[in-house]
Amino acid sequence: MKPFFGPLGAGAGALLLLLANLLSYGVGLFRDILLTNHFGTSLKADAFFSAFVLPDFLFSFLAMGFISGGLLSVFHSSEQKNSFLAEDVFRSFLTLLSFFVAVVSALFFCITPFLLPFFFEMEQDQIEQITHLTRILLLSPFLFCLSNTIGMILLARKHFLSMALSPVLYNIGIIGGILFFSESIGIYAAVWGAVFGALLHLGSRLIDFRSLNLSLLPKISFSPELKSIFLLGIPKTLGLIFFQATLFVFAVFASKMPEGSLSAWNLARNIQSLPVSLFGVAFATAALPFLSGFFTEKKEEAFQRRLLKSASQILFFTLPATIGLVLVANIVVEALFERGSFDEHSRILVTSVLVGVAIATPFESLTHLFSRAFLAQKNTLFPALGKFLFFVVAVLVVRFDLKSGAAIFGVAFTSGAIAECFFLMTLFLRKNPSLFLRDFLLRVLRIGALSLFDALVVMSFLMVSGDFSVFFRLLGGIVVGGSFFIGGALWLRFPEMEEVFFFAKWRNTTQKKH
Repeated sequence: MKPFFGPLGAGAGALLLLLANLLSYGVGLFRDILLTNHFGTSLKADAFFSAFVLPDFLFSFLAMGFISGGLLSVFHSSEQKNSFLAEDVFRSFLTLLSFFVAVVSALFFCITPFLLPFFFEMEQDQIEQITHLTRILLLSPFLFCLSNTIGMILLARKHFLSMALSPVLYNIGIIGGILFFSESIGIYAAVWGAVFGALLHLGSRLIDFRSLNLSLLPKISFSPELKSIFLLGIPKTLGLIFFQATLFVFAVFASKMPEGSLSAWNLARNIQSLPVSLFGVAFATAALPFLSGFFTEKKEEAFQRRLLKSASQILFFTLPATIGLVLVANIVVEALFERGSFDEHSRILVTSVLVGVAIATPFESLTHLFSRAFLAQKNTLFPALGKFLFFVVAVLVVRFDLKSGAAIFGVAFTSGAIAECFFLMTLFLRKNPSLFLRDFLLRVLRIGALSLFDALVVMSFLMVSGDFSVFFRLLGGIVVGGSFFIGGALWLRFPEMEEVFFFAKWRNTTQKKH
């Protein structure tokens, strides 16, 4: 059995990321429960979520686009030429980018009090609180710059463990802050916890990085490969900016809506992000180093087969998850949050957003995969155009119907995700006409049909269990729906089960018997 600290295959890597994302989500859910129990959907909670907007935007603008846009593919191709060249490229990139992020973050620390009042329509004391919280969180872009650069090199070497566990540690930092310091310093406890979580995020990857025999000492060597990383990163950065700009616009519009609108959007989005993180991000991330390798080695058929497998596996999980989440949206919100300062009004508000944003799940998940497929081909322009389309559609939908309140955020996000998904898939199929489109569509139809039957089973269970507790109905719906879907997929021998759950031997044995 391969050690988890060593290189893993795409299926094992995806499974590890899936399980770790599930753990991370559970920890994140506990974080949100603590947050809502202490602060509900109040102005303090709105301030907490608003404080992340600028640091997250800066990280996307300054670092993440360059890290995720070209570092892995350029490091991979450089390593094939010369291992010393690959190390020099990595060290030079890390040195230049981290210094740049530190300087710009310090600059924004100074100008934040003058910047925020232009965007948020709130009382002066609320603006001042967001300013203080934002200044604390401006430590995070530098820490995440280091952590994600190191993480991309770990991913290039097919090391998945620390990549999987670091988000868990980040949420543990926030939880620790709330548990131990919320009584004394209020909402500031959660923000300082986020900074501590970012340190844990970095620390876990540093431990794993030691096994790669690469140096972290600063070095600047201007090579064509380094230039290539930054050139590839420009379109990727623009794409991330468009996504962060969408969230920023949501926050600005929420400041004009009734109290709690921004909190409702963020809580609903956190729930919806579970299947996206578990399946969309996990399978796409696990596939990336293999897609990059196949493209570099000019193995076109292997590239397409890997992409087809990952796409059908993503839909296999996200289609039933989407339908189930829509059906149990109200029950989920009630079971998770309705206690303490979170009342019935808050539940209705969050549920109205969750129903809309849940439909985005399969589309957003496929977008992660096809963006990485383009990235493996060293094409960051098309994913950036996709994010621009997402931004335009989402903002127009929100602007069109502000009177609907927070619920419009879910509809707008889904509209943007659908537009982006079809845009990327259309471009990819035109660029790669030999992709196994017919096979993919047949798999979609099979998965969709089984998902619809699964929905009928869940609806029947919810109808007959109406007198039971909300926790029984939620857990029962998940168990019944999940068991029916997995059982049906096994009975029908869905190929998506094979690589993820290691049923290859079972399937081959069964086929031989028949």
